[in-house]
Amino acid sequence: MPSISWVIRKVSPSTRSCALAGYVGILQADAYAGFNELYAANHKPGPITEAACWAHGRRKLFKLAEVARAPLVAEAVRRIDAIFTAEHAINGLPTEQRLAVRGQQIAPLVTDLETWMREQRARTSRHAEVGKAMDYMLTSWDAFSRFLRDERICLTNNAAERELPGVAFGRKAWMFAGSDRAAAM
Repeated sequence: MPSISWVIRKVSPSTRSCALAGYVGILQADAYAGFNELYAANHKPGPITEAACWAHGRRKLFKLAEVARAPLVAEAVRRIDAIFTAEHAINGLPTEQRLAVRGQQIAPLVTDLETWMREQRARTSRHAEVGKAMDYMLTSWDAFSRFLRDERICLTNNAAERELPGVAFGRKAWMFAGSDRAAAM
């Protein structure tokens, strides 16, 4: 199945709506609040399904693990890495097999991670950076776990994001950052 990916930042809501006019499908991205209108039930012609990117969720915890070297953060990263390892092992398999392995092997890891994170979060100050990093994932848990139920969704959108710089830099897009008029050209 072909995928479409781009970065929509610092553009008006009307530009985002125009860019995705008529689109109904899956958008795998970070938790950028500007996308929320696209996931709304009243989005026309229908809501876009949110799929969260595990690399973005892991990155927030990984950065803290590098700086703080706290056992709690290291454990969160270890648990997420186990999910990445299991998912990597099934890359390239037919969709039926991939979904079966996800259900049998990866879903329990994801469920355990969610339970563990919610327990740890309850013990953590609401102002703590690790709490904020956990909240990033926990507040969008359904979007993070959606890959378990839909074979079209990858664990991350890294492949798509790696393709973006060649396109954007090749067009010198940085010269027009924030310009709705340039985006329409």
